Amino acid sequence: MSVGVSIVIPAFKEGNNISPVLKTTREALTQGINQGIFKKKSKIVVVVNGIKEDNTGTIEVVREALKGFKNSYIAKLNNKGKALALKHGIEHSINGLVLLLDADLIGLTPEHIFDLFLPAIEAPQKNKVAVIGLFYRGRGKTDFAHRFFPNTTGIRVGSTKLLRRAFQEIPNIKSKGFAIEPLITGYLHSAEVEIKEVKLEGVSQVIKEEKIGVLQGFFERIRMYLEMVFWGYIPIFFRWFRRKTGLEPREI
Repeated sequence: MSVGVSIVIPAFKEGNNISPVLKTTREALTQGINQGIFKKKSKIVVVVNGIKEDNTGTIEVVREALKGFKNSYIAKLNNKGKALALKHGIEHSINGLVLLLDADLIGLTPEHIFDLFLPAIEAPQKNKVAVIGLFYRGRGKTDFAHRFFPNTTGIRVGSTKLLRRAFQEIPNIKSKGFAIEPLITGYLHSAEVEIKEVKLEGVSQVIKEEKIGVLQGFFERIRMYLEMVFWGYIPIFFRWFRRKTGLEPREI
């Protein structure tokens, strides 16, 4: 039986990087629909964030890459941060499964996309299973991050219903910035959702130092890690500690 899927890609100043990702997702979606794996109404949802300050022509690149592809939706937002861009994309997804992807991935193939969807498609209870994609044998810098901090991955699959609920229940989501990834993972653990890992061999991403220069990229990376620790890992730790000590109920 076919399943409805949406592929949500938030993009902020990614005009130089997003085209290969869109080509791959378009190809995978077409293959899946033609083979009866995905429902005909499945689609790609691209949320172009920070339109007014984008100097890379992201919206033009996206329109060109998806020209003539009916199974797509393009949204334009002022810079509201990645968390709200993801939320907007999920709200415009169809019922079924949602794949969240980064716009700056390198080496992504249609086979990787099918590998990400498969565990969720095969799950008897789709609201109780999620999938995260981890870089493997791509580039050392990006492999390292996913090997030791898998919760930070921006590549994940979950049911539309589950992810919508997560974005509704994570508090003050607008302020979370880069921490949205570990917060999503923490929410899934709290909801007792089984998280399956899929190794994406040969996949990596364009790092910040390559996008905006070594010095500025370095400071952006530090800011990203600080946000993840402060908003992501510290709350997850205290939530775990309260449960272990019986100070917080397990039910959400």
